[in-house]
Amino acid sequence: MSESNVEKNISSYLPAWELDRDTITHLVIPEGVTKIGNRAFDWCPKLTSLVIAKSVTSIGVFAFSNCYELTSVIIPRNVTTIGHFAFAMCEKLTSLVIPKSVTTIGTRAFNSCIKLKSLFIPNSVMIIGHEAFNDCPSTCDIRFDKTKAEVCAMEEYPWG
Repeated sequence: MSESNVEKNISSYLPAWELDRDTITHLVIPEGVTKIGNRAFDWCPKLTSLVIAKSVTSIGVFAFSNCYELTSVIIPRNVTTIGHFAFAMCEKLTSLVIPKSVTTIGTRAFNSCIKLKSLFIPNSVMIIGHEAFNDCPSTCDIRFDKTKAEVCAMEEYPWG
């Protein structure tokens, strides 16, 4: 099967995938996947469990936004970029581990993660996007590991 046929076959399944978004509760991104694309799992409101393969290096824009029931995320060690709004509106997210491989946290990447209890930002992070942690609770324990991060839009803090 040629590459163009594979693309054609995959795109023919997209309408069915769109209809299934509100039924997904558990998701495993398999080994071999290197990038989670933009809006890949946006609006999966019942998603509670997420396992991301160690082969993933990039999490796209809005990749897991609006996954209201997601409670914890372990981002694998090879991820370097967390896209804009990647986990926005994950309202039940309480636990988050950002590995030392991450260099960029996008704009509003964790916007409205209103249950977030603690967050550790390693010194590998060089860019924290505008309002990356906007609307996270004031009681969230955010710790920086002597980071040299450039906070975008310096007139506002990354947590809004």
